[in-house]
Amino acid sequence: MKKKFKINIFDIFIILILLLLVFLLINRKNIKSSIGKEAKRTVIITAEAKDNITRDSIKDLKPGDKLFAQETFQDGEIISVDIQARKNELVKTNGEIIVVDDAEFVNPIVKIKANVNYTGPYMSLGGQEIKAGVDMYVKTKDHAYLGYITNVEEVDENNR
Repeated sequence: MKKKFKINIFDIFIILILLLLVFLLINRKNIKSSIGKEAKRTVIITAEAKDNITRDSIKDLKPGDKLFAQETFQDGEIISVDIQARKNELVKTNGEIIVVDDAEFVNPIVKIKANVNYTGPYMSLGGQEIKAGVDMYVKTKDHAYLGYITNVEEVDENNR
């Protein structure tokens, strides 16, 4: 007497794996083209100076200056420059701590509108990672200083 073939869980699992492999084999071109693809997003980056910068060294820094990196202009430009006095803490002889403006150094806060390369959770501009709290070289044709990013905001929510 012949045994009847009964389908069990293991057989169903093997059939599903084979169907998945056939599906992946047929659609491999579409799957490969979407992995690692860079998209462009428009963001506004707020960066503060990390270095000690004198007022004379950045007096010509102005809105409209293009960012410069890797021997070429990047897809970003400065939209506002706010130059504030750098704050220093001093201790009086009685132990009281006071905050005074520095006479020599300033703290420029620059807003940059840029089209960044977006790959997954990683954003980059001119080879630099764009993320709040990360150091960034703010470099134009005439100025360069090390800063850190305090804020990144997306301009258009429909870019997603």
